[in-house]
Order: sequence, then C-alpha cells, then structure tokens
Amino acid sequence: MILSRRAFLNFSTSAAILTLESNVTQAVARATGERPETAPRSKPPAVVLPPGYRRPGDMKWGWGPGDDGVLPDWSGGSGTHFDPKLINWNADKSATLSLENDNGTWRSGELQVNRPKRPIKERWGGMLSSERPGAVCTLFAFASDGTEIDFEWRGDQVWQLNLHLFDAQGKRINPSPVPTVSVDIEKVHTYEFSIDDEACRWFIDNKEVAKVTPAEMPGAIWKPQAEFGLFTSVEHHGAWARHNYADLPATMTVHGLLA
Repeated sequence: MILSRRAFLNFSTSAAILTLESNVTQAVARATGERPETAPRSKPPAVVLPPGYRRPGDMKWGWGPGDDGVLPDWSGGSGTHFDPKLINWNADKSATLSLENDNGTWRSGELQVNRPKRPIKERWGGMLSSERPGAVCTLFAFASDGTEIDFEWRGDQVWQLNLHLFDAQGKRINPSPVPTVSVDIEKVHTYEFSIDDEACRWFIDNKEVAKVTPAEMPGAIWKPQAEFGLFTSVEHHGAWARHNYADLPATMTVHGLLA
C-alpha cells in the first residue's frame, strides 16, 4: 500500500500521539504504584471430560438420598482433618482441594462420591492436576471393611498404586513391591482403576500402567464385589510418603470424576 504525503504525515502523527500516551501512562503507573489498565484476559476453557465423567460443580453434595456424595468434615485415617472450607469451587466447575497446617492440625478439602457405596463396575477415576504437589495427593476407593485401591502421590515424584486387602485373621496385606509410576502431575491426566475376579488394574490416560492379581497377594481375601466410595483429597502422611510439607498450601484440582 502506498500512502500520500498527507496520509503519511497523519499516520505518523497518530502513532506518535499513541506512543506518547503509552509512555505517560507507564510513567504515572511507576510514580503511583498503580498498574495500568489492560484488556481483560479470556478465561481458559474448561477441560473436556471423557464420557461418563462429571464436573464436581455439577454434582449434588449432601446427605440426602438423591445426593451424589458428601463433603467430609471429620478426621480421616491419615490424621488429616477434612474441612469443606478448603475446597475452592472454580468458575469452570472444577474443585481445588488444599492442605494446610493450622497450628499443628493438618486440614484439607475432600470429596467423597457415592451415597450409598457400591461395587466398582468397569472403571472409576478422576481427571486431576496439581499446581502445588507438596503433599499426598490422593484418589482412592475405600470400602467399609478397609479394602482400598489407591493412587497416592509421593514426595519422590511418583504415584504409588496400592491395594489394601486382609487375610482371614484381619492382617492387612499389600502387593510386594507396591507398583509406582511417574507422570507430570502439574498437567491434567485421567487416573482410573478397576477390580474384578482376575486382577486389580490402574490406568493413566486410558493406558494400563499396573496390574496386581490374586496370586500375587497370597493369603489375602480378594473382594471385587466390595461396596466402595470414591474419595479424593490432599493429605499429610508419615515417612513412607517422602514429603517434607515445606511448600504449603499443597493443592490439587479435580476437573472431573467417574464413579
């Protein structure tokens, strides 16, 4: 495009005025400590959920017969006290759970899905990411008799994939060794598990990453029909977890749940 001399002068003058206005605005901001106004940024789109998943913000939380689950307000087996105030409900209907040290009491938000509990059919799971993984981020199925299937984030940057069963005398039995897998936990991934007569399996992004069979847990009573609830939280644990709990609050965002 070729500009006439008059058009070129008008364009140059306008550009100079805009530059001067910008310089003045920045100088005022530096002098007053105020930030110059900028155009609002668009919100990032919500994570696309696989079929069957629901966003926490779309679920019903309470003790009624039609509710999807509860927001615990009691102390769990890990010694962490669960506190609904430490759940941040985000605009995209995800939920961010936080762990903090409240004068020596560990407190965390937790989501408990399924009222009442029921057997796992096919797979259960969650879409998760952790912005500050400085504690034990968890996704697990727990039955009233103590049977448990776990994803647990350790301080050595791996997911520990555990299965808690019991023998006839009530002694707890775990796989040996306990499977582990490493991922970039700050990114969104889909974590799922299943249990049937043949095996307990763990999946990340629809890929099987570990499997434990009844033959690998001799003496354990295998219970694929146990009635579970699905839980997710950020917790404080002992030395096995390999965390120093220095970067608090530790957080994990739950984008979707399947149960």
